[in-house]
Amino acid sequence: MNLLDVKFSKLKKKNEGALIAYFPLGEVGFNTIELARTYIDNGVDILEIGFPVETPYLDGKVVSDSMKRILNNDFEVQGFFDEIKKIRREFKDQPLEVFAYTSVFEQISMEDFLSLCENSGVDSVLFVGADNLKMKELSTVIPPSIYNLWFVPYNYSEDYINEVKDSAKGYIFLQATDGVTGARNELESGLKDIIRETKKKLDNIPICPGFGISNADHCKQIKEMGADGVIIGSSLLKFLVTHSLEETGSFIKELKSALK
Repeated sequence: MNLLDVKFSKLKKKNEGALIAYFPLGEVGFNTIELARTYIDNGVDILEIGFPVETPYLDGKVVSDSMKRILNNDFEVQGFFDEIKKIRREFKDQPLEVFAYTSVFEQISMEDFLSLCENSGVDSVLFVGADNLKMKELSTVIPPSIYNLWFVPYNYSEDYINEVKDSAKGYIFLQATDGVTGARNELESGLKDIIRETKKKLDNIPICPGFGISNADHCKQIKEMGADGVIIGSSLLKFLVTHSLEETGSFIKELKSALK
């Protein structure tokens, strides 16, 4: 079984929500394994490993600035995937996801990128900017061991969700608020209805909202709305670069506790 399926099955039995965290692989000043251990040991269920690009148009300042720092620090594609191999060797049962923009295919072919994912032990990929046609193209070349995850926009169409229903695996990244990533003070008032309707349309696929989820209270609210997990990025990344690893671990524990 794909490690995503194993993870969600275990969490469902315990009535826990999944904590999916953006992982800034290559962030200046951090050791990959030490950072991964901080995330995993304190409750992160799935590492969403960000592949840096020049124009991350759906990401706010916190993630965008992190990507810039990584790119300006002698970034190399092969080196990026070599670091993922280190994580896989150290944490054999940890679900690993690569998050990337489709603009990456301007510098490396789709086939080569997916081959690097496979060889480094990645369990799933999520490509921002992949419309239905691009998702179909990906489905023809993606290795069978890797899930191609769907990003579902906040204001999705019926045609789009029907396409998702036919091929969704792993979990759905549901955009929790319109606009770009970044911390928010409050959740969208209509999010509960969107989660409920999306779950009806997509049957048994786990639904995990992301964008604007900033604290433990948000995590608790979203679990109570019926979601199967949350995706948290900017607020955790901002905390990481301004606090110690020990403090970051405590913050992660708070987030995870709210999902139990």
